[in-house]
Amino acid sequence: DMECMPLPCEWRERLGRIPQRFGMLLFGVPGSLKTTLLLLLAFVLSKISPVLFVAAEEGQSNSVIEKIKRLEIQSTNLFVSSAVNATEMLADLNKLPNCKFLFLDSVQAFNISLIELSQISEQFGLGVAVSCHAVKDGSLYRGPADLAHWVDLIIRCENGVANVQKNRFGPLKSWKILAEIENNVSAT
Repeated sequence: DMECMPLPCEWRERLGRIPQRFGMLLFGVPGSLKTTLLLLLAFVLSKISPVLFVAAEEGQSNSVIEKIKRLEIQSTNLFVSSAVNATEMLADLNKLPNCKFLFLDSVQAFNISLIELSQISEQFGLGVAVSCHAVKDGSLYRGPADLAHWVDLIIRCENGVANVQKNRFGPLKSWKILAEIENNVSAT
C-alpha cells in the first residue's frame, strides 16, 4: 500500500510502480550511456519534485551542460551540482528544501560510504539514484557489495541498452536508451 510516483507510462512499464523513496544503481563501462539515462530519469522526476543531480564525475563541465542541451531536458526543477564531498552536497540539499530526489554520478568519483548515503537519504526523505563504474568486461559494478542490497533497482547499461537486473517494483526488462532520447526529443 505504498504511494507510487506518477511516472509517464513508458517509464512505469520499464521500472514498475516506484515509490517516491527508492534506491537505484546504474552501472556500465564508459560510453554505455549511464549519465544519459540518469539525466533522462532526473528530468522525468523533475516534473514531480526538485532533483539534485550531483555531477561528481564531470562536474558542471561543458560535457554535462551539452548533454542536457542535446537531450532537451532543461527544467527549472533540475539542479546540477559539482559537489565533491558530502559536506558540499548537504549544503546544496539544504538550499533545496522541497528536493525529493538525489542523483549521484558516480559513487566512485564522489567517494561516499553507503552509511553516509543512507543517512542523507533518511534525513532528507530522498529517492536516490547512483551510477557506478563497471569492471573491465562490464558484467559487475565496482563498489561495495552491500550497495546491491540497499537499492531497489539495478540497471546495467551496455552498448546503449538498459538491462534491469533487479527490481522490487516491477519487471526485469531491457530497452534501448537511444529510443528514450528520441521519444524525449520528439515530445518536447
